[in-house]
Amino acid sequence: MRSTVLIFPRFLGELITLIEKDKRGVKTKLPYSKTEFLVPENVYIIGTMNTVDFSLKSLDFALRRRFSFVELPPDPSVLETDVENGFSTRLFLERINTRITKKFDRSKQIGHSYFMIMSDPVLQNEDFQDIFIHDIASLLEEYCHMNFNQLVEIVGPKLIDQENQKWRYEVLNNAEELINTLKEEFKL
Repeated sequence: MRSTVLIFPRFLGELITLIEKDKRGVKTKLPYSKTEFLVPENVYIIGTMNTVDFSLKSLDFALRRRFSFVELPPDPSVLETDVENGFSTRLFLERINTRITKKFDRSKQIGHSYFMIMSDPVLQNEDFQDIFIHDIASLLEEYCHMNFNQLVEIVGPKLIDQENQKWRYEVLNNAEELINTLKEEFKL
């Protein structure tokens, strides 16, 4: 199966050359269709890519040389408002990302948007719990390839039953206990 990234230049076809900065605004006769075409100077093509999903190294060179790449790391400062009981989502994100970076690399950091509902930081224990269970835990399982010893290194032994190779659902399923366990583990 071919990667979408490798097919993308074919999809753009004749347009791929015209999106280059020095070709914007220049009317050109397309080689295959023989029609005249131009990409206006004020057209910007913006794409996003999660580095976890695609390696930048595997990007087709035809695309790579036509675009600028800007890394946008997680921004914990947008999470200044604490969840109930004084739980600092900002500090939690900073500290769990420090562990993830040490264990894997910075491309696997958890983004701040996980802890946002619409454009506001999560404020309720139950909302945080839902995000942790359905998004963060499953993401960490994927990073660790279900290696529960590695999961312990990231979230601590009070959330992981190493012997039975599973999450401690009695903790996960109680929002207040989950918050208190994370507060203790990450010294929040």
